[in-house]
Amino acid sequence: MRALEAHRPELATALVLRDLCQLDYQEIAEQLDIPVGTLKSRIHHARRHVRESLRDY
Repeated sequence: MRALEAHRPELATALVLRDLCQLDYQEIAEQLDIPVGTLKSRIHHARRHVRESLRDY
């Protein structure tokens, strides 16, 4: 998460709000002032980054 936060903070924010805070997509999109499709894309990319980072462990 630190690497993601350092390089792509917009992805980290979306991931935290969805997976840790468990907010729904519409609520997050409104808070970030972005379309829901953009939010879903960011979450997808963030999860992929986290998965790839965890493979080494």
